[in-house]
Amino acid sequence: MSNKQLLLIFVVLGAIYGLMRLTSGKKERSFRTELISIDTSRVTSVTVYPKDQEEFTLVRESTGWIATRGALSVKALPSAVNDLLRQLNHIETRRIAAKSPEKWSEFEVEDGQGTRLVVKSDGKVLEDFVIGRFAFNQQSRSATSYVRLSGEDEVYAVEGFLGLSLGQGFDSYRNKLVLKFQREELKEITLSGDENARMTRTNGGWQLADGTPVDSLALT
Repeated sequence: MSNKQLLLIFVVLGAIYGLMRLTSGKKERSFRTELISIDTSRVTSVTVYPKDQEEFTLVRESTGWIATRGALSVKALPSAVNDLLRQLNHIETRRIAAKSPEKWSEFEVEDGQGTRLVVKSDGKVLEDFVIGRFAFNQQSRSATSYVRLSGEDEVYAVEGFLGLSLGQGFDSYRNKLVLKFQREELKEITLSGDENARMTRTNGGWQLADGTPVDSLALT
């Protein structure tokens, strides 16, 4: 066998090897074992578009998180926001459930069909994805949710009830606490505009402005 023939064989083998590496690399890149991984310390806002509900935004401020829906802005419940960020920190995939838009409807990940979350850092989008339906396997006692990253065709299967935990509405995040104080520190209660409705705590208990005792059970 001549040197030219040997050289030709090496070139062909090298081309085949390179093609196999290239094809293999594309397959590896098409499957994300870690679908979402966010440094939550960088997150400054999360806009949630819950299924069949009005959208709202959680905004990080110097004093804490604020939940905003339309013209309403209230303090957000810290535990709910922390739980949301904890889940955004790491979401792994089990497998690719679909690779084409024709399957989106089946997994409920079309725009407006599932729950969409847009996570930003100072206006820059870190993640934008749609959570679709979930399935529960009675035999293995495990749940699988379906997620699509905005701008991509693939639908990924991830572990857990992601839609239930991340797709909650505004009321699940707003702080419902109106007042917080120690009951023992309360000395006087006055209903605005009605001086006779002023109640004062004394050593003997609560009484109205005219000295009439107030039933203690009515104040518990």
